[in-house]
Amino acid sequence: MHFSSLDMSCPSPRSARGRTEIERPHVQIELLRCGTHFFQIAKTQIVGHVPSHTQHDHRTVEMAAFEHPELLRNRRGPHAKHRLLFGLQQSHSRSRRIVRFTREALLLINSRRSSNSCICVVVWLLWAGAAFVAANVAVAAGTAPPAKYKHILVVMMENHSFDQIVTGGKVPYLRTLAHEGAVFTNSYGVAHPSQPNYLALFSGSTQGINSDFNYDFDKPNLATELNATGKRFVGYIEAGSPRKHNPWESFADARGVEQPLTAFPRNFASLPAVGFVIPNLSNDMHDGPVKRADGWLQQHLGAYATWAKSHKSLLVVTFDEDDSHSDNHIFTLFYGAGIKPGQYRERIDHYRVLRTIELIEGLPPLGTSAVRAPISGIWSAPRS
Repeated sequence: MHFSSLDMSCPSPRSARGRTEIERPHVQIELLRCGTHFFQIAKTQIVGHVPSHTQHDHRTVEMAAFEHPELLRNRRGPHAKHRLLFGLQQSHSRSRRIVRFTREALLLINSRRSSNSCICVVVWLLWAGAAFVAANVAVAAGTAPPAKYKHILVVMMENHSFDQIVTGGKVPYLRTLAHEGAVFTNSYGVAHPSQPNYLALFSGSTQGINSDFNYDFDKPNLATELNATGKRFVGYIEAGSPRKHNPWESFADARGVEQPLTAFPRNFASLPAVGFVIPNLSNDMHDGPVKRADGWLQQHLGAYATWAKSHKSLLVVTFDEDDSHSDNHIFTLFYGAGIKPGQYRERIDHYRVLRTIELIEGLPPLGTSAVRAPISGIWSAPRS
């Protein structure tokens, strides 16, 4: 739907001045109630999730440089980036207009003028509602229930912000995955330091801690929930991985799920339904260089990533937290079968990643994940 094709002949609130009162006030009150409700939905669901043009430019140029560094090495680079921005800017402008026209319609209702004006307001709100639906379809194009994956592997890297990963050219393998995966440009850790983030992703709660000390919990978690449905969870850890990065070690009924990374199967069909892969401090960017960790990912999970695309499986690469300098803004990537490649502005965190895994596996939500929506918009089609 294009705004230029719409008849915008309805009077504005100013042109309605001086007219008689609406003869049936209850109609006006009902319209005001419904209109206000619609306006709040439009404001929060469309405009609330669309950043300013400046933010669009900054983030999109950042990701263009990450996924397509060749654009920076020729004269046409800037023009290519501008083309990438154009669609987002147009979407932002349309969303703003929807809300502006709805606000004017509500003002017109509230002015309690002629019945003719009231009828025009009804038409105006019907148009705005249609435009709202059209805009939501455009914003959430491709939204579908998550695929029913055979295997899901989650790899947690350490202590780097989103910007640190997408700039600098130190992660060629992650950049390769990004070309065919879903990159979340608005992904966040939930706490500092490391351990609460691992607990959140594994159990739906930080368990009220804010340190990396050893703890023991008697709480439900992803491993026990999967086990209750006859499915397996395995935590594959590289030698030297600390307990604070292996959340199942803090849950008495989940400690048996741990296996050394050397036990990672060569036959990927024998992988568990869900597994976490935890590098040691030298290979997860905590102590070692970013480039080494990128090479580690390719060496240990590159073959699985390739296999996953044709075997209804999924790879998630994320970070526990940032470096404490960017509001816990982290890099998160989904790669595998049924994923629509692209950059996604949907705000996510560890709880939403967990909620998505739970939905895929048919599990009841754990802790805070119960009040988080599963990730949407990245799935190419529902799968059986």
